[in-house]
Amino acid sequence: MARSQYSRSQVLELGMLALKRYPEVCAELLTEIDEFNSPGFDTDLDNMKKYFSVFSIRNGLLDELMLTKKWSRERTQSIKVFTAAMIRIYRPFRLSYSCKYLMPGFAKQLSEILQLQRPNISQLVREVGVLEKAYDEFRYEVDYTEHYLSIAKEDF
Repeated sequence: MARSQYSRSQVLELGMLALKRYPEVCAELLTEIDEFNSPGFDTDLDNMKKYFSVFSIRNGLLDELMLTKKWSRERTQSIKVFTAAMIRIYRPFRLSYSCKYLMPGFAKQLSEILQLQRPNISQLVREVGVLEKAYDEFRYEVDYTEHYLSIAKEDF
């Protein structure tokens, strides 16, 4: 039976049964749901351009150099770090009954700033999630970038 074929009452009963049998797992899942549904640090997507300018200046990169179509490891890494920081600042994910999805407008704004196609943005967002879970060095770089950009927001 596909997940979308469950009735609301079946889902409710399943949740109650899971809560009784596996309280630790349910607590962990509820924490994850709260993280998804908590509001972001910023809600104005127009500020993303300002964040990008501050990020480029901090890294000693010109906006034009970041946006060239020429591939380089430094450029690719910078784009991934910036994307991860924007995910943390905006918290663009929302949970629905059937899936997790990106907040409307987030992918569009990010694709315009980075000059990438939207399917590439979706792939980039998934890849950044894996990088944050797997690599401490990447996570630390994103932590620093997020902190730096949140302080810079006060000057907007």
